[in-house]
Amino acid sequence: MEFMQQVLYTKNLCYQAQTGAKIKRFPRLTHLGEHLEHLRKYAGIFSRSVTFHPALAFFFEAYRSHPISDIASNYLPTDIVLDGQVVSDVFDDFVEYIRREAKYSGLKKKISDWESKIKKNEKRIGVFERQLFDRCSRVYAVRLDLEYLKTLFSAEDIARLMVSDADQKALDWEWYINGEDISEAGELRVLVPFEEVQRDRMRLFANMKGKPSLFKDLVGYVWRIECTPHVGYHIHLALFFKGAKVDDSSNLAQRIGEYWRDSITSGRGRFQNVNSDWSADSPHYGIGMISHFDVAKRANLRDKVLKYLCKGTQLVQVLPYPGCNLFGTGFAHRDRSKGRGRPRTRGDVEGNQPPSGAL
Repeated sequence: MEFMQQVLYTKNLCYQAQTGAKIKRFPRLTHLGEHLEHLRKYAGIFSRSVTFHPALAFFFEAYRSHPISDIASNYLPTDIVLDGQVVSDVFDDFVEYIRREAKYSGLKKKISDWESKIKKNEKRIGVFERQLFDRCSRVYAVRLDLEYLKTLFSAEDIARLMVSDADQKALDWEWYINGEDISEAGELRVLVPFEEVQRDRMRLFANMKGKPSLFKDLVGYVWRIECTPHVGYHIHLALFFKGAKVDDSSNLAQRIGEYWRDSITSGRGRFQNVNSDWSADSPHYGIGMISHFDVAKRANLRDKVLKYLCKGTQLVQVLPYPGCNLFGTGFAHRDRSKGRGRPRTRGDVEGNQPPSGAL
C-alpha cells in the first residue's frame, strides 16, 4: 500500500537528483525507489480466495503485465539487465505505466469508493455511541468473540495446514503469473462456512427476547462476522446493558458466552470472554461499566473497541457473496426517553469532565 500511495500521490521516481553549491552529488535513491527490491515479494501476496483493496488489485495486474516482473528481486537499481537496460529505468517505466493506467481506469475513484464504506461504518459507530449514552447515563459493555470447537487445531493439524497452504500458494502464483482472470475472488475453503455462522448469529439475536435472565436489560449491540484463513468465519460481538441494572460482579459476559456455547450452538461453539481478558489497568480499557461523563473510557470504547469491530484499516475482504452484510449495529428497543428522565449531570462520575460538544 505504501508503494502504491507513493506512485499515485507523488511524482517521485527511483532516483532524485542532488545538487550542491560546489560539487555535483550522486543521485539519491528515493523512498519510492527503496521498494524496488520488494516488488516480487509484494506480488507474492496475491491469493485467489480474497478480494483486495483496489490499489492492491491494480498492482497485481500491473506487475504481471510489465517487464518489471522479469527482473529478480536481488538486482540493484544500477544493474544492467540482459537487454541492456538499467534496472532503475525499468522501475521508472513501471511507475509511469501504473500512473497512466490508473488515470485511464479511474483507480482513484475506486479507492475512494472502497474507503468510503469504511468511513461510513466509522461514522455509524460514532452515531451509535452517542445515542447509546443518550439513552442511559451508564452502560455495561460486554465483548465476546464467538467461535467454534472445530477450529481448535493440534500441532499435527497445524503442520498439515502449513503444507497445504504452501501448495495452494504455489498454485495461486502459477495461476496468477500465467495471466488468468483475477478480477473476482475464487472460492475460499474453510472449516466453518458463513451460512453456519449466520444461522447461529440470527438465532442468538432472535432468542434474546426469550432469555430475560441474560438480555432483559440489553440496550444495544454491535457485531461483525470475520473470516480467518483455513478456520473460516466467527463473530465479534459487543453488547451494551443498562448500567443501573448490571454490575461487574454479575459475570454477565461469561454467562452469555456459555449460552452461545451450550444453547445456541448445542456444544459446537466456544467463546472468548474479552471482559475477563482485558484488565481495567489497561490504558485502552473501554469495556465493563462506562459512565456518560467518563471521557477517557468513552474514547477507548469508540476508538479501541467499536472501531476494531468495523475494521477501519481493512485492506482485504472475504465476501461469501456480493452484497453480503458482515457488520451491524442496533438497539434492543425503540427510544422512548425523549422528553423524559433526569438531565445528565457531572455528578454521575466524580472527577470527570463532560465531553466537549453537545451529547
